[in-house]
Amino acid sequence: MSWQILMFISVVTYAFSILLQRILLKEDTSDPKAFSVLFTTITGLFIGMFGFATMDMRLPALGSIIPNFLLMIVLYTMGNFMFSTALKHLEASFVTILFSSKVLFSVFASTIFLHEGLQGKQFIGTFLILLSIVLVNLKSTKISFGKYAWITILAALFFGVQTTNDRYLLQTFSLYPYVTLAFLLPTVLLALTDRHIVKHMQPLLQKNTAWKLILSCAIYALSAITFFAALQIAPNSSQVASMNASSVMLIVILGMIILKERGDMVKKIIGAVLSTIGLLLVV
Repeated sequence: MSWQILMFISVVTYAFSILLQRILLKEDTSDPKAFSVLFTTITGLFIGMFGFATMDMRLPALGSIIPNFLLMIVLYTMGNFMFSTALKHLEASFVTILFSSKVLFSVFASTIFLHEGLQGKQFIGTFLILLSIVLVNLKSTKISFGKYAWITILAALFFGVQTTNDRYLLQTFSLYPYVTLAFLLPTVLLALTDRHIVKHMQPLLQKNTAWKLILSCAIYALSAITFFAALQIAPNSSQVASMNASSVMLIVILGMIILKERGDMVKKIIGAVLSTIGLLLVV
């Protein structure tokens, strides 16, 4: 299978997973912390099973990377919880546009910690992504960032910085053992912060919602697996990243069609276009 087909599968399944997550989270009985624990655990198990069936899952000696490994757990714990919280209260299209700023945080973190300099086109891409964020938060002639918009940007910050940390840790780890742990371990830490977590999970485990949760996890795991498979066979990673950027526009369009997120439609479409172009320039 070509890397282009793998990336097409990855982008489409990621978009539908986000829409399913939004459907589940917007229910009054859905708790974002409980959802985050269940979603990342089930997804991690799917990826882990694939890894054990097809890959070498041996772990490296942690040694000198323990601080970075612990940082990974903390950043993904906070990032996952905040993303779920944002997706409960905001439209999927709105969250997706704001969350695209994680690429900016990743680039800045790489510049600071890995000493990777910014190129001219990346400055333009950064400006376009920031412009898309301002546009979708523009109310009349005033920029208005609500509480959950800031939570989305904080989630993007945690994921963006962790992307840089991922690159460092993957110099020591094999891919699938690392990805599996990156899903499973943060759920343990997040679950420990709420002694009523099992009670809060119960509405999500009812018959009419459990199948949607499992389906969302399965297609998200498929998105991750096909993304990494494409990354391994593509001529260069920038081609994969460029195709992956199309998920922003796809989620906005599908959100309008499936979830009927049609408020501020013009701003969302323009914001999605600006964000996608910005991502293409930054990666």
